[in-house]
Amino acid sequence: MRIAIVGAENELHTLHMKGVLKKRGIEVLVIDTVAFPQDAALSLIDNKVKYQGNFIDDIKSFYVRSVFY
Repeated sequence: MRIAIVGAENELHTLHMKGVLKKRGIEVLVIDTVAFPQDAALSLIDNKVKYQGNFIDDIKSFYVRSVFY
């Protein structure tokens, strides 16, 4: 199982949640909101979501820490 955390890669809460999930044997992907749009790529190709060159449409659970507009 993979879970994605949407938030800043180096933020303490993100790091804590990543650690807790990894201890439970869950693969964690952090979608770093600070890196957008300069250093991170998020796209939709043929109705599939791609982040940093990898398809992530198999991820069914997302933990959203923060999104700034």
